[in-house]
Amino acid sequence: MTLPPGWLPAGADLGEDEQSPAGYAAVVRDLELDCLPHHHISLIAEVNRRRTIDIDGRTIDVYPSRQVPSGDLVSQLVFALRYDGVSLEVLAEAFRRMEVSHLVSAVREQPTSSYLRRLWFFFEWLTEKRLGLPDLDVGNYVEALPSTAYLTLGSLKQPCLAVRSRRHRVLDNLLGTRDWCPIVRRHPQLPTPDQVAGLAGEAWAMLEDADQDLLQRSIAYLYTKETKSSYLIEREEISGDRQQRFIGLLKHAHEGTIAPSKERLVELQQAIVEPRYREGDWRSDQNYVGGTQPDFSEFIHYLPPRPEDVPAMMRGFVSMTRTLLSPGSDAVVDAISAAAIVGFSFVFIHPFDDGNGRLHRFLIHQVLAQRGFTPRGTVLPVSAQILLDQSAYDASLESFSQPVMDSVSYRIDESDGTVEVIGDSGNRYRYLDLTRQVLDLYTWIATTIRVELPGELRLLVHWDQAMKAMDEVVDMPQRKKHLFITLCRQNGGRLSATKRARHFAELGDDEVQALEGALSMAFSDRTGNGRSADRS
Repeated sequence: MTLPPGWLPAGADLGEDEQSPAGYAAVVRDLELDCLPHHHISLIAEVNRRRTIDIDGRTIDVYPSRQVPSGDLVSQLVFALRYDGVSLEVLAEAFRRMEVSHLVSAVREQPTSSYLRRLWFFFEWLTEKRLGLPDLDVGNYVEALPSTAYLTLGSLKQPCLAVRSRRHRVLDNLLGTRDWCPIVRRHPQLPTPDQVAGLAGEAWAMLEDADQDLLQRSIAYLYTKETKSSYLIEREEISGDRQQRFIGLLKHAHEGTIAPSKERLVELQQAIVEPRYREGDWRSDQNYVGGTQPDFSEFIHYLPPRPEDVPAMMRGFVSMTRTLLSPGSDAVVDAISAAAIVGFSFVFIHPFDDGNGRLHRFLIHQVLAQRGFTPRGTVLPVSAQILLDQSAYDASLESFSQPVMDSVSYRIDESDGTVEVIGDSGNRYRYLDLTRQVLDLYTWIATTIRVELPGELRLLVHWDQAMKAMDEVVDMPQRKKHLFITLCRQNGGRLSATKRARHFAELGDDEVQALEGALSMAFSDRTGNGRSADRS
C-alpha cells in the first residue's frame, strides 16, 4: 500500500501506517500510470483527524480511515476531485484504462452529483468520446475548475469567457483546450488583479513623471539592454543585425495580435536567429536542452515533447493565447498571469530547433504590451532582471523540467547525438501546472519596476552630471567621454593601466585623477542597490 514512485516528497515525516494512498495517488498506483506527481497527495491512516504536511511546495493530507473511498476507480476519482483538486494528466491517463461502463452506471445512479458530472465532463472533454448518457436537464450548473481554487476563464457568478456545457450542466472555464491546457492554482502568494493593476500603475506613473528627454534616452537604452540580456541568459553573443531585429520586435510589441497563426510565430523565429537556422515549420526532430560533457557524451537538462506531438500542442497554444488576449480576458486573467502562461507554455513546448528561449521572453513582453500593462513605446527590462538572478530563473524552469526528466524514458545515439523519446509522454506536457512560473514572473516584474527601472532613470541623471563634470577637466570628444565612464564603472571607479594605455594615452596623471574624481562625485549620491550602474 505504498505511494507511486516519485510521489513522496523527500523528507516528508510520515509513519509507516500513513502511506496508504487515496485519490490520484491511489489511481496512479493501482493502474500503474506514469504521471508527474500531483501538488496534493491524500493518504489514509488510523488517525482521529486530518493531519497536513506542507513540504517543498506540495501538500500531504493524512485523512482518518473513515473517509477512505470504496476501492473502485470511479470512487477514487470522485475523492480526488473533492480533496486533491484537478489533475488533467492523471484523469486523461486513467480514462484510457478505465472500464467506461462503471462511469456510465455511476452517473445514471446519481445524475445530479456535482463530482460525477464534472468527471463525466472531463471524460468527454479529454477523450473526445461521447458516453451513452442523455443530456442532463436538471440540476444547477457547476464549475469544471473551482474558480476559488484555480485561475479560470470565468465563474458561475461571472462567466466572462467560460462556456456552458448544457449536456453536463458544467461551466467549462478551463484556460485552454484538450491539446494544451495549463493549470494555475490560486496560491496564497498569487497576485490579485488589484495588485497587478497597482504594479502597472506604478510603472505608468514613474514614466509619466520622468523628464521626457531623459525618458526617451532611457527607453532607447532599455531596448538595447533587454535585447542583450535576453541573449546573454542563453550565454549567446548577439550580432549587430540580429540585435536590431530583436529591438524592432520589442518596439512593435503593442501592434497586431500575438500568435494568430503558425506563420506569425515562424516569422518571429526567423527574425531572431541566424539566417542559416531559420525554420519554416515546427521542428521535425527531437530536440533537447543540454550539452556535451568533457568525455564528449551528451547530458540533457530538458526533453521537450516529441515532434509528432508538437503540431496539436501548438494549435492548442495558439487557441489559448488568442483567448487570453481577447476582449474581456483581463476581467478573469490578469496581464502578468497571462504573460507567464503564454511565455512558459511556449518554452516548454519548444516548437523550434533554435530561438525558443528568446521567443519565450519576447512573448512575455508582447502579452504585457497588448494587455496594456506597459505604456506604448516602452519596455520593461525583465530579461535584465532575470540575468541578475539567473539561478532563480533556472530553478523556475527546472521545477517542471526536472520532474519530466525523472519520468520520461529516452535513448541517445552517441554516434550523432540524436535523442529518441520512448513511449507516449504527451500528457505530461499538455496539462502542466504553471503556478510557480506565474509567481516567479510577478516577482521579477515587481523588482524590475520598483528597483531596476528607477535605477536606470537615476543612472542617466548621474551620467549627464558626470559628462558635464568631465568637461571642466578636459574637453574631449563625446565618444571618448562615454568610453571613459564605462571603463571606470567596470573597474570600481578607476581607469586601469591597460585601458589607459590603449585608449587614453594622451591624458596626464593629474587629468586622469581629476576625471576619476569627477565621476566619483557625479555618482556618489545615487541611491538604490546599484545593480543597474554599468552600461557596457
